[in-house]
Amino acid sequence: MYKSGLQTIRPIRDGVIADYESTTMMILHYLKQGISKGIFAPKPTLVISVPSNITSVEKRTVIDAAMHGGARDAHVVEESFATAFGASLPVCEPTGSMIVDIGGGPTEVAVSL
Repeated sequence: MYKSGLQTIRPIRDGVIADYESTTMMILHYLKQGISKGIFAPKPTLVISVPSNITSVEKRTVIDAAMHGGARDAHVVEESFATAFGASLPVCEPTGSMIVDIGGGPTEVAVSL
């Protein structure tokens, strides 16, 4: 068997942080890729979607990882809300909408009235 010296890591499992240090490094890498370099490079505000069943401690950990990764500010929204917003559904109007998120993890269903 060939050994390359590479190791596969999974910093995020089931939508929550499993390895804080790797997640911080990953966020820092992506921010460096997306922002121009220089003395006056802006620090972005991040909006991060998380599963609806995570705890407040896990939400705080996501925000802390984003801040340590170079974000100026970070906000957490539930995945079902982000899906509805991305699909241009009227999330602030009194109309009924149902979102079913069938992804690689657990299936989430959200109904807004």
